[in-house]
Amino acid sequence: MKKCSSSSENKKNENKLSFNKSYLELATEVFTRLNDVEKGIPIFFFPPSEGNFSLMSTLTPFMNNRPIIGVNWTSEINELNTVKDIAAKYVHLIREQYN
Repeated sequence: MKKCSSSSENKKNENKLSFNKSYLELATEVFTRLNDVEKGIPIFFFPPSEGNFSLMSTLTPFMNNRPIIGVNWTSEINELNTVKDIAAKYVHLIREQYN
C-alpha cells in the first residue's frame, strides 16, 4: 500500500524539479554561439525540452544584427534542485560573461 505524503512534505517538495535528469546528455560549455554576430546586445535562448538548439536554427537568419547565444544545461546546473536556484545561476553566468 502506498503511503500518502503529508501536506508539509508536499510543500517541502513543491519547488523541486519533477523530472528525471539522468537521461539528459549534458553540454560541457555553458554558452553556444548560434550565429557569427559579435557586436550588439545578445539574444539568449535557453534549452528546450529536447536539450538542443537545432530548432532555433530556423530563426537565426532573421536575427542577423545581434549575437544569438544558446545557454546550455550543464552538470553544474544539473546539481541544482529548484527553478529559483537554476534561474539565479543562469543570471549569474550571463552577467559574468556578457556584462
